[in-house]
Amino acid sequence: MTNLFTSAPSINPMQRSSDSKFAWIISLAFWLMLFTASAMYALVALAPRWIDNMQLVADKQANKRRLLALEQEVEDMNTVLVAVESDPEFKAELARLDFSVKRPGDEDIPVDERYLVDARSRAGDIQAEPILPWHAAFVRPFAESDSLRRLTLFAAAVLTIVAFTFVQESQEAQLRTSLETVRDFIQATKNRYRKT
Repeated sequence: MTNLFTSAPSINPMQRSSDSKFAWIISLAFWLMLFTASAMYALVALAPRWIDNMQLVADKQANKRRLLALEQEVEDMNTVLVAVESDPEFKAELARLDFSVKRPGDEDIPVDERYLVDARSRAGDIQAEPILPWHAAFVRPFAESDSLRRLTLFAAAVLTIVAFTFVQESQEAQLRTSLETVRDFIQATKNRYRKT
């Protein structure tokens, strides 16, 4: 009676090493294809909400900057109010500026319009536009373009089908033959144009 476990066929160790190396590459390619397909699907599925979230965060930051500018303006106006109520010299200077009255001995220095500042008007400081992050330009097309979304989903589906159909360890012999054919073709093309 023969033992079934001891009569295993002998396999050349070099053949096993080459097969396991190729099997590892096939497995890696399979998982990379699936990961890429899932990333493509996730990008299409999450892009609209992601853009909305980026817009909300940018609006929040802009509102925070506006609030800080308004708080500073209120603080400055409170300082001016206290000065108007308690300082008669300040009142006189403010009235002189409002009515463009010159005191004897005052000298006017002409200043370019770009450099004139009205201390009571800070509207320019209060305007703060929302600034989207750098990656919003990449995500926005996936949120807004239906044709790009469909194309991406189609590519993800094709990639998944190819991974499950052709990139399997059971297809190793055919893949190896195909890769060797491509490699031989590239080598023949190189040898054809190589200087001797």
